[in-house]
Amino acid sequence: MKNIVVLGFLFFTLVGIVGCGSGDGNPPTYPVTGTVTYQGKPVEGADIVFVPSTPEALAAFAKSDADGKFAMRTFEPGDGVVAGSYKVKVVKLEPGDVEETPVFESSEEEAEFYVEGDPVTPPKNLLPRKYADHNASGLTVTVAAEPLTFDIEL
Repeated sequence: MKNIVVLGFLFFTLVGIVGCGSGDGNPPTYPVTGTVTYQGKPVEGADIVFVPSTPEALAAFAKSDADGKFAMRTFEPGDGVVAGSYKVKVVKLEPGDVEETPVFESSEEEAEFYVEGDPVTPPKNLLPRKYADHNASGLTVTVAAEPLTFDIEL
């Protein structure tokens, strides 16, 4: 359950950061595409996140397709990345087993239910753990004012 809460927090934080731009006031973005592979094979459904190293940049993200290919986005699908330096994290989560949400008659009944056990199995990361942490992944990229191909080999 703790992992789901953390992942939810990270997702809404990322959405908040990415959603800060509006209309014509958005900084320019530059196309960044690539392929993510693990042990030489394409990774489908990986979440790739560029975490800015400088305050003038904004976070960007993408999800890889069946061939491991991705196109980064900051404001809209495929729009690219604001120029700057980034640390990169890559995660591929396997969905956990989620039981039907129970309905409780009282807060005491709900508290007892959760004390007895967590009904949600947190999703499992199918890639090595270090890549889920942008500070530990060892992956960095610098985006300049031009298109970039950034292949990620895990």
